[in-house]
Amino acid sequence: MNTRTMATLVIGGVSIATAAYAALFTSRSPEATRDNAKTDAQAIEDRREVPPGFREYHNPFYGISILYPDTFSVSEYPEPVTKLTTVFEDPASDFTFQVHVLPYGDAQITETRLKLDIPSGIMRNPLDIMVGGVRATMFESEDASLGATREVWFLNGGFLYEVTTPLAHDAALSEIMRSWEFIYR
Repeated sequence: MNTRTMATLVIGGVSIATAAYAALFTSRSPEATRDNAKTDAQAIEDRREVPPGFREYHNPFYGISILYPDTFSVSEYPEPVTKLTTVFEDPASDFTFQVHVLPYGDAQITETRLKLDIPSGIMRNPLDIMVGGVRATMFESEDASLGATREVWFLNGGFLYEVTTPLAHDAALSEIMRSWEFIYR
């Protein structure tokens, strides 16, 4: 084999290896996961049975699916830098809860983050639980407009999820949180 043929084979092999490497890592990137989120959300919707009296809220970008009572209205409030607050409320009662989602790069929720999002600084009776297959912390707190609250905080896919309701609705929120599924992890 001459030098020219050898060089052609080496260059061709390197090109193929580079293309395979790029394809492998592009298909596993967060962007690719988010691009496939609609397909994944449809798969959840297709397989998930919604019981009578409930509706499904799903958000493919944040990868979540939640079942909630069909008497509730749902309002989304997008914020800059891929933050979102979704408010679920029953107009016939005072039951409301919100899910606040924001990008979060740390592996654990820091005390600094808690102080930013809970101005009262109150975090009573923390309890480790599971939500959608990921570890979460449930605790009681105080909010200037809501009074005593139940909070459930957890991390998944580079996002921090903060769920809040008045403490009086703790049991109802627990039922809703049991329905939480992640479209992808």
